[in-house]
Amino acid sequence: MRKILFFALAGLLTLGTMSSCKKDEEPAVKVTGVSLDQQSLTLQVGATAKLTATVAPKNAANQKVTWSTSSATVATVSADGTVTAVAAGSATITVTTEDGAKTAICSVTVPSSEPTEPTEPTEPTEPTEPTEPTEPTEPTEPTEPTEPAGSNYALKMTNETVGDKWATQVWYTLAEPMEQGVAYTYSLWIKGSSAGDYAGTQIFLQTTTDPTGGIQEYGPFIPVSTEWTYQTITLTAANNAVLDKITFNIGDYAGTILVDNVSLTAAGSDVNLILNSDFEGGTLEGWSTQAATVANLTLSEPGEGYAPTPAYALQMVNETALEQKYNAQVWYTLAEPMVKGTTYTYTYMAKATGEYDMETFIQDSSDNTGQTQEYPGGGHVVTTEWTQQSVTITPANFETLNRLSFNFGDFAGTIWVDNVSLTAAGSDVNLVANGDFQAGNIDGWGSYGTYQSLSEEGYVAPAE
Repeated sequence: MRKILFFALAGLLTLGTMSSCKKDEEPAVKVTGVSLDQQSLTLQVGATAKLTATVAPKNAANQKVTWSTSSATVATVSADGTVTAVAAGSATITVTTEDGAKTAICSVTVPSSEPTEPTEPTEPTEPTEPTEPTEPTEPTEPTEPTEPAGSNYALKMTNETVGDKWATQVWYTLAEPMEQGVAYTYSLWIKGSSAGDYAGTQIFLQTTTDPTGGIQEYGPFIPVSTEWTYQTITLTAANNAVLDKITFNIGDYAGTILVDNVSLTAAGSDVNLILNSDFEGGTLEGWSTQAATVANLTLSEPGEGYAPTPAYALQMVNETALEQKYNAQVWYTLAEPMVKGTTYTYTYMAKATGEYDMETFIQDSSDNTGQTQEYPGGGHVVTTEWTQQSVTITPANFETLNRLSFNFGDFAGTIWVDNVSLTAAGSDVNLVANGDFQAGNIDGWGSYGTYQSLSEEGYVAPAE
């Protein structure tokens, strides 16, 4: 009887010990996001590409995702993320997690490529009698090369209705995240279809690892006007080391914004981290937008991109050196004569094909005999590099002097003049209305011959 009680007690102790050793089961790790290895693709019709989705965190219990396309007529996607281009157009491929319905997108562009019709084979012809050799023809002159078709593109962002600024976003994905704490310079050319009271497009710094937008920082606003303007701001990833998206927010702008020549450089470096910055490859590679607004991001038409205005100048040519300086003259006629006894400052930029000491006369345009004129003195030594020339002029003897004349008859070559200015003492009004020639003409300038013309070799101030 004692043995039976002993074994019964031992069994109960063993069961109690086994029961106390069981651990509570840990809760399943939830999905917080998903990202793709590529945010944009350009595929020819029939081509394929494989997209790889990464679910975050890596130890999430449910790693399952589904794939979908916004336009199966343009591009399809299989269950393993393989994208197949079907026809020309644009489509958005979306990956969605089973746990939490987190999403990431890839913009797909399929360019058009019209095949040519095959030609019918021709019947073989009967051999003909050999003909007499003809005289060789003169070679034709080579034609000037033409600009490649589809040049001068820009990034085109369109938003039809004003709403929340983040409702329409366009971003560029960097190859590597911005370095935390480092200042970056972000510069670009930008213009819009309207300006009004728009404060500008605000730049956000975001990360591809967090599609929800929870990890982001806010940069400055970039103003938008109806003319191309050059804008530059400073961006610093202050709080995060994973920011790899530079995002335009235009949801609160109604219209179209064009962007060109985009640059992002780190402090102390001149390497542009925006690889597709001028869009001259004819693609939007690297640039993306939300699936709901994919039609709002397009490549502009050729010629809509930023093109700098030529720097014009006045060009004066004298092919043969003559005996006197006054044998070749080019002048500007003022709207009103210079005031006798008033001191004027005459300045301009000049360069020539060779060094030359050029003189300025002040004359009366109604006196072709040259009797009504004065010589301010002070030769202007023009060199082969752009230099600023300046002389003080005070009409002493006449009240009808309304012509400023360059005299260069004893010089053989070309002289360029730009940024011409004549101001009276105590005034900053330039009396030479066409002094920088940026209207693309030489109105107001004349000569006794054909010495003067418009040039596209004008003075360009060095960058600061």
